[in-house]
Amino acid sequence: MSVPCCPSSVCNESHKARLPYLQKFYFAWAISSAATLAAGSGFSGFKKNGSLEPEYNNALNIHFFGIEFGTNTKLVLDAWNLGTTRWLRECVYDRTPKRFAVVAVFFASAFWHGFYAVYYLCFITAALITMTGRLCRSHLRPYFIRNYWHHRLYDIITHCSAMFCLNYLGTAFLLLDWQMALKLWGNFYFLGQLGPLLVFFLLPHVLPKPTPEATKKEEVVDFSLELDLTQKTLNASSSTQCLTDDKTLQNQIRETAI
Repeated sequence: MSVPCCPSSVCNESHKARLPYLQKFYFAWAISSAATLAAGSGFSGFKKNGSLEPEYNNALNIHFFGIEFGTNTKLVLDAWNLGTTRWLRECVYDRTPKRFAVVAVFFASAFWHGFYAVYYLCFITAALITMTGRLCRSHLRPYFIRNYWHHRLYDIITHCSAMFCLNYLGTAFLLLDWQMALKLWGNFYFLGQLGPLLVFFLLPHVLPKPTPEATKKEEVVDFSLELDLTQKTLNASSSTQCLTDDKTLQNQIRETAI
């Protein structure tokens, strides 16, 4: 198998082959979901609106729109092979120290697939991309969500980046040869590894994480207090709901009346 030397030709071929290649997985999981539902399995509870209408989400193994239109690699991967993703979350991610949880999950997934060296190269790179995406979400995204169009622009950029990373890793994944995978990535100047590495180490220093106070909207509270000493009554009105200590308020009224 030969590896194209031109990055643009690799992108064109990967985009053309991606959807037809995924169809066999979509078809197999759709058939398995139908068989599970026909057997009466896959019950996941009742709808959250309070009705007793049952849901059978455990029979699903993919979310098509989440895969094709996810705005970051985490959302795309979370929509793929839901049963395995749930097992990895509960058995690996939740039982590993948070500092190493992401790497542990992708390493376990690589071991799950087999012993080809390219599997480990791809999944460790995917772990790096996932951690970089989390960093961008915490440091960069808050500056875009304040405006509707800026938020949409951020989603488009992250979607395109996610699709590039998945094609970048998926094409090498299918080669099953680590030397050919390195040659393929070399045609892209290892952009899928160097780019996330630079962002991961430089972004926290270039753009610090915004504080919660900076992202919160200011709330103006209009509060008025009227005290009638002759009738010893207190009238209070506020545009927002306030919690007051009744005993403290009564003591203040009594001291003022005296």
